[in-house]
Amino acid sequence: MNIFEKNLENLSDKRLKQELINIKQSPYKIILGINNIDINLQNGGGHLVYQNALKELENLLKLYNEKYINYPVLYYYGFGNGILYKTLAQNQRLNHIVIFENDLELLFTVFSNIDFSNELKAQKIILMASKFYENYDFINLCGINALLYTSRIYHLELHSDYYSKFEDEIIRVNKAMIEGFSYQAKVRGNDPIDALKGTSQYLYNLNDMCENFTVLELIKKRKFQNDTAIIVSTGPSLSKQLPLLKEYEKKAVIFCADSAYSILMRNNIVPDYVFMLEREELTAEFFNHDFKDDKDTIFIVDAVVHKNAIKYLKQKNKKFIIMAKSLHLSVRLTPRAFGYVINESNVAVLAFNTASFRLGFKNIIIIGQDLAYDESGASHPKDYQNGSNFESTIYEHIEIPAYGGNGFVKSHKTWLMFKENLEIFLRSTKARVINATQGGAKINFCEEMPFKKALELFCTKDKKDVPLERSKKEKQSEYKLKIFYKLSKIKKDFKIYTDFLNKNIQELQLGMQTILDGKDSKDIKTKLQTLLIKAENAKIFLEDENNLDTFYELIYPVITQFNMNLSKIVVLVTKDEKDLVVKMNALLNELSAYFIFIQANTKIYENEINKAFDTFKNILEKDFAKYIKRIK
Repeated sequence: MNIFEKNLENLSDKRLKQELINIKQSPYKIILGINNIDINLQNGGGHLVYQNALKELENLLKLYNEKYINYPVLYYYGFGNGILYKTLAQNQRLNHIVIFENDLELLFTVFSNIDFSNELKAQKIILMASKFYENYDFINLCGINALLYTSRIYHLELHSDYYSKFEDEIIRVNKAMIEGFSYQAKVRGNDPIDALKGTSQYLYNLNDMCENFTVLELIKKRKFQNDTAIIVSTGPSLSKQLPLLKEYEKKAVIFCADSAYSILMRNNIVPDYVFMLEREELTAEFFNHDFKDDKDTIFIVDAVVHKNAIKYLKQKNKKFIIMAKSLHLSVRLTPRAFGYVINESNVAVLAFNTASFRLGFKNIIIIGQDLAYDESGASHPKDYQNGSNFESTIYEHIEIPAYGGNGFVKSHKTWLMFKENLEIFLRSTKARVINATQGGAKINFCEEMPFKKALELFCTKDKKDVPLERSKKEKQSEYKLKIFYKLSKIKKDFKIYTDFLNKNIQELQLGMQTILDGKDSKDIKTKLQTLLIKAENAKIFLEDENNLDTFYELIYPVITQFNMNLSKIVVLVTKDEKDLVVKMNALLNELSAYFIFIQANTKIYENEINKAFDTFKNILEKDFAKYIKRIK
């Protein structure tokens, strides 16, 4: 295996790898200087990458030692001859060097002559061809923990003046990275109480989940039974599509967002499926209606929805399925038959994935998916339950490309996030997807077509209606017993974690107090270093997904926010021993506060688990007392 092949074998970016394989020769020439690190590159036009390769390397290393020596992650635009990165990779404190390089012929030349296989394999060097990257690619990159945790010290450095001619691409990359970090920080959340809210509502809804229809039954009975689905969202354009939707009601399976439910029913259009994802009490009110014609409609809801949503469905005797989010606790507790909500950010995406991946529809028509304000500034249709201007002034408006490629429309960041999330799934579906919204934002990876034309093309025969059956009582009890057993196991696992946490908090506080009370100032640095190593080891244990297990999502926001704050202290450069002592004290204080905050949140979580355990115990005790006794 030659040098080029070794480098390619360890390159993580598959698109970049394939592009490099396709290159047969390069116009770049290598110009060797006085030693083996004095390497310049000359392109086909005679331009050099460096004016003085050694001097520029020396300046970049000097900058690194003065400013970035404690940074765990660095970012550069431009690969150059790669010598800088081979040198920096020797620093054990530096975990990753993220490099954006779009000149593939330059890379071909360097990769053919210098071995980076070890650095690439160890992910010390993460090489990206940003010209292949769209927003969701940057979002995924920014979701890597090591990168996100250091996002508050993010800085994109230019490799050499040669790359300044790529100013527009550098600006695009920098903007996309900043937005990617912002997106991921929002997804992780900064409020563990909000995460706890979802956990609490999931546990509350578990019993009703067991007593109703399953996703397994839905797929078993209805997959591939119909060809065409219409997904109805509540963008301002929906009103104009309702007459046509009514006309073709019997020829397509209608999937709708919770917010579109009452709009359709008031227009005498009965949806086949209604979806709910949000956990808020206000959202639950979308189900607080007394419609009578929807006895065969299936309501599919996330298990974190507000308890009122389930209460309304039960009061009105509706048919419903409760699905669990694919989170650590719910994956461990939820019987597989009920299915999981996987990375679906809003109801339209949940509806689309159900139509495409769960039920195998060949054709999917999207309407009302504006993801933008209309010309009058309305965010929703005129008959939307919470008012047509419900989101008109909540968010800052941003311009994005319009449907049909005709100019721009005004949107906001949350809608843009929904659009990007939908596009991820649109890329991988086998269905033919038609965006017949005829307004709003342009959605990539689907066809645009007038609604009438799409209906005439795909809705040519009546849809089939295959009835579903609830699980038998014996099966429902089996689900509940399994959940109860797993709750008992979670309680035991949780105690191991909290005992470790409490022990380390006590030792850390005692150690810091001992140092504070100490009279021998000469020994302070050594004592601080020993205590810091112990605290950092405890931090590794406490953040390990295997140890967090079922309450990972609850602690996730805490972990993210504290690590982002911690990175600002970690990178401080100390000039002398006094500076070092101050820095170590700051790190220990931050870690102590971090552990205490985790402790406070785990206590709340423990109460919710105990409450769920007692609920299932009371439900099951009458008929399964002997099993309950064994499990306890």
